[in-house]
Amino acid sequence: MLAEALLPGEKARRFTPAALTLLLGLGLRLYRLSYQSLWADEGNTAVMATRSLAEIARHAAADIHPPLYYWLVRGWAAAFGTSEWALRSLSAFAGVLLVAVVYALGRELADERTAWVGSLLAAVHPFGVYYSQEARMYVLIALLAALSMLSALRWWRRQTPEAAGLYIAATAAGLYSHYSFPLMLVVENAAFFAILSTNGFRRRLGWRTLFLKWLGLQAGAVILYVPWIPTALHRLTAWKVSLDYGAAGALREAARFCLMGPVEASPAWVWALTGIPL
Repeated sequence: MLAEALLPGEKARRFTPAALTLLLGLGLRLYRLSYQSLWADEGNTAVMATRSLAEIARHAAADIHPPLYYWLVRGWAAAFGTSEWALRSLSAFAGVLLVAVVYALGRELADERTAWVGSLLAAVHPFGVYYSQEARMYVLIALLAALSMLSALRWWRRQTPEAAGLYIAATAAGLYSHYSFPLMLVVENAAFFAILSTNGFRRRLGWRTLFLKWLGLQAGAVILYVPWIPTALHRLTAWKVSLDYGAAGALREAARFCLMGPVEASPAWVWALTGIPL
């Protein structure tokens, strides 16, 4: 009723389910947010939140995670404190924003119903809720990846300065948040060529010029990341997992995890279907 009073007609019908979904996502993420004490990695976050920006960068350079999340949580802790609830509430906030961005992605790709169903699934997804209640960077990475994809879709279709700026900012922020984020660029480029091949998109826009501009956008994000690239390369090559598995092995294990989850062993025929060597 309130939505209909404030937003007449069609706008009210769109607003109500989207707002209810966001409220559901918020409630699930705030429920018992401080029930458990901080665990080991969250303790590292709590310590980082007490350091200066320069100290965070220095310690992150010796860790396996870039500094952006720790910089954000330092500012968040300055405003809300370092209790379990305060530290985890940054992730809860990012998780709710992720639900909203999934809604926007659904509208961009399909229609209102798709947007609502997608955002509802994002709101109640167990992994989404779990990582939105953890004082770590993982839901932030998901949010930045979704923002990067949303802005890429909008730029491919309309090429507005706003979409370009959001893409560069979200992608650069993602690179500064986790060393796996470059995989998102692989996904986006695959989606770019898939969209080019559908609905006359290539003929309408002139794919060569569009592709060069698209490469320029990605270059803009990477240029912002250039100061951290030497540190990233050093940490990735010195990381114990990289040394144990090698680059190809680490990518293979990451692919297994993304496709099947944390499964210790699966039948050979499952891996044969995925095309990933055992």
